[in-house]
Amino acid sequence: MNNPEESGILYLEDLPNKEIFISLNPNFFNKLKIKILNIGKDQFSNIIDVRETHIRHWLGGGSLIRLDILLKILKYFNYANWKNEIEFIRGKLGLKINKPKIPFNFNSEAGFRIVAGILGDGGIPANRPNPYYSNTNEDLIKSFIEDMKSVFGDLKYSLRKEKEYRKYSEITILEFSSLIYKIFLKIGLKAGKKIYTNPKIPNFVFNGNSKLSFAFISQVIDDEGSVNVKGKHIAITSTVKNIHPNSNLLVGIKELLLKEKVTSEIYEDNGPPPYIKEDRIRKRLQINGYLQLRGLDNSLNLRSKSKTKKLKILLKSYSQIQYPKNRCKEIYLSAMRKIQEEKGFFTVPDLTVSVNRDLGHVRNMIHKYHSLDLIKCIENYKVGKLPEYAKYIINKNENNS
Repeated sequence: MNNPEESGILYLEDLPNKEIFISLNPNFFNKLKIKILNIGKDQFSNIIDVRETHIRHWLGGGSLIRLDILLKILKYFNYANWKNEIEFIRGKLGLKINKPKIPFNFNSEAGFRIVAGILGDGGIPANRPNPYYSNTNEDLIKSFIEDMKSVFGDLKYSLRKEKEYRKYSEITILEFSSLIYKIFLKIGLKAGKKIYTNPKIPNFVFNGNSKLSFAFISQVIDDEGSVNVKGKHIAITSTVKNIHPNSNLLVGIKELLLKEKVTSEIYEDNGPPPYIKEDRIRKRLQINGYLQLRGLDNSLNLRSKSKTKKLKILLKSYSQIQYPKNRCKEIYLSAMRKIQEEKGFFTVPDLTVSVNRDLGHVRNMIHKYHSLDLIKCIENYKVGKLPEYAKYIINKNENNS
């Protein structure tokens, strides 16, 4: 039995059949009509256990047929391959999909970007069945529409523009149908405000190949990310209610990045109220290191031209400070000491940020100072779904020097 949350594929039969309405192409409709009339509407209704009025209205023309009734008709006449005969499909509330691409398969770059977009600048309201995607960047709006059509077919949507709150820019809002709403819920997305629901990335996303993973990450960076040239990092932020210990979105992205051998850290990123309300927490996932950023530049497919440009500028400006050999130990211990004062320990990624060195180089220096008994490990590397880096502290005699 298909599980859309695990497979990323949704068949018509996975949807609530009584809430889906279908129009068939005229030739196929007429074939079915002739077969039913040859039996008789009343008799046929009794055979398939459907009210006669449903059959009569449908055969009268100009009326859609409910999916559960259509499936009974097709089963009786032994029609198995009929999906290409659909002219359009819709839910109870308007906005149809012409020539739907059934089954709806999200295992593509377009599909992964749609999921990331809904988790990013999009959403699924709890009080109305109309998922949306919004952005001030017209390139991202146009690309999202193309992604939706790539997965669903020629779908209808509404578009409106509003002045963005507290800003001088105009935001474009795309709204989709109740049918898309049901499909999104079936693949594992949640309805409701994301600060309350703290949604997780659907399971099937973690089964994608590298190309699909980076498509997902690219969309998240397009929506929720920033490229900090001065700080030499890429950051993705997420805000949730303070009843949640962390952002599930950022935890999931961290896992996706690790799968692609990219390390990242999640930090508190709270500002004073009203910048961040007292009952909320903002988290920041940060990716550092020249080699990692250069690798991401090759793997990502950012649609935001400004962020693409900033990443190029960041990489061109990246130059490591050459520490004097006779001061290297002093500089590293000073950085370790500072981090330890803040956190009670330090890790390889912490030190990577502080001394502006690549992860591999810092790992080698940690091993060197550990072998010299300058530092000690208080907690070993933990293997798991989300591995935890080893934690170190400076030995007492060095800490007092």
